Order: sequence, then C-alpha cells, then structure tokens
Amino acid sequence: MRLHLVSFFSVPSSFILKCMVRHSASEGFNLKTEGVLVVEVTEEERKAREAHDLMLLEVVKQSKGETKTFAVEHYLKGVDPDMIDWAWDHMDTEYYRLWSPDHIAWEWELHPGVVGRLGAIHIAWEKVAGETVGLRIRWDDPASSPIPITLPYALLMSVLAGDDTILMQIIGEWDSAPGGVHLRTTFLLPAAAPDEFLEAHRLHCIEEVQGMGKALPRFCRRTGWKSSSGQKRDQTTLTKGGGL
Repeated sequence: MRLHLVSFFSVPSSFILKCMVRHSASEGFNLKTEGVLVVEVTEEERKAREAHDLMLLEVVKQSKGETKTFAVEHYLKGVDPDMIDWAWDHMDTEYYRLWSPDHIAWEWELHPGVVGRLGAIHIAWEKVAGETVGLRIRWDDPASSPIPITLPYALLMSVLAGDDTILMQIIGEWDSAPGGVHLRTTFLLPAAAPDEFLEAHRLHCIEEVQGMGKALPRFCRRTGWKSSSGQKRDQTTLTKGGGL
C-alpha cells in the first residue's frame, strides 16, 4: 500500500489542504481510491468549531431528550438512486465542493473501505450562515432511525461531538421518480435549538442537495460507477432497503 501526494485544492487562505490517495486492495468493496485530507486551520477557526460543538452540547443538555424535526423534499433530475448510494462510499473534496460554494473540504476519519459503510466517520468542513464549522458525522444503521423510514434507500447520519455524543441527526431517504430521484432530508434536532439555527440548515440543505445532484453524473463517471444491473454489491454496506 502506497501513499501519493496528489494536489492542493483552492480554498480560503486560512485553510491548507493536502490530498493523498491511498490505493486499496479491499476485496468485495468497489473502491479504487481513498481520499485522505489533512486540514490545517487557524486557531480562530479551531475555536469557532469548538464553540459550535459546545453550543450544540449545551442545547442538547437544555433539551432534556426532547427533539424537533423538519424535512426538505428534493427532486434531482437525470440521476439514478444507485448513483447516490454509490457516492456515499466514494466521497472526496473535489465532489463535495461542487455541491455548494460554502463547502470547503471532506475529510475521512474512518473510511467505508476500511470499516464498511455503517460506522464510517467523516468531517464536513463548510460554512453555514457564514460561519465555518467542521461537522463530524458518523453513518449509522437506518434501522435505528428515531423516525419512520418510508423510502427504499436510506442513510442515517449522526453529527457527533468529540466524545461521540450525538448532537443532532440527519436522515436521507431517496427513491426513483420520473426522470430522476425523489430525495427527502429530515433533520432531527434538540428541541432547544433556536429557530435561526434550523433556518440556516434548511437553506443550506436546499442548496447543497441540488448541487449534489447536478455534479453526481460526472462524479460517478470519474469514480467508476456502473449501473446496478452489472455491479457486484456488498450487501453489508447497502442502504437499499435500509436494512428495515
């Protein structure tokens, strides 16, 4: 197994990104490369991320186990449900930055090619309402979703603090629709989260999912996706059917 320095990405001057590609020979998993991102941020930005997590931890404490939800419905033209399913395991910064101008980097902490889909962890570096955040997200079993799953593809995303406390959860569900895909994003937030926090994430979600859909066909071509009719799938990492 070798490490290769590939490139620098163009990001705000306070961020320095190095992308290294580690070749994987994992059998049973259709993975060609694993993107490993090293992100260096200023002390101010690190403090901003810490403050964001501390704010959410305080909101979780104030909520005393109570939650509130909102959902956003999307239609993505010209894509296939299996393309979305493929993309989760092959995410990298190049693709992630095409979703939204507010996206900065995608950093794998635990790659699905090593641990499988469930339990994989990444950090999504982005700006929400103008503030830099690094959301540490673990992919969990949709069967454990606190809300009912109604579409045949699903992924449960848990936003974690450094000690793995769940700060909030996002449930992505999708299925075929005429000419594309119907996708629903549901946010499960602590009840004490302020309304402006919800609205900022709602607006960001609308923008990024549309960007995701537009960039998806090119990303799938780049990463070697094939239609499900000719593709060997690892049933332990499928979201199709949601394991429900």
